[in-house]
Amino acid sequence: MILMFDHWTMLRGKESVSESFRRGASVLFKIKDKTAVQTELSDKLAYTVNSYYYTYHCQGDTARWHKTKNVHIWKQDSSGDWKLAMDIWNSDIPMDQFLKE
Repeated sequence: MILMFDHWTMLRGKESVSESFRRGASVLFKIKDKTAVQTELSDKLAYTVNSYYYTYHCQGDTARWHKTKNVHIWKQDSSGDWKLAMDIWNSDIPMDQFLKE
C-alpha cells in the first residue's frame, strides 16, 4: 500500500501506514459530503475518484473542514478480495490560502 497525504511525506507498506495512524491516535480524521466522481474497473485493477471535505485535528479542537479530492487504486488479490493499493489526495484550496486558515 502507498498512502500520499496532502502536504505530507509518502508512506509505503502496511506497517508504515499503520504506524502513522498509531502515532496520531489522539487526532481525529473525518470526512463529509463525499461524492463519487468516477469509478472504473478493468480485470484486476480498479480506481475511484472522489471529492469531499475532511478535517484532521486534535481531540478538543474545533474542526476545520477542507475541500479536497482523492484517487484510490484497488487491486484484486489471488483470493478475489479487493485491496487498496494506493490512496492519494490533495486540497482544492491553493497553498497560500490553506496556510492562512
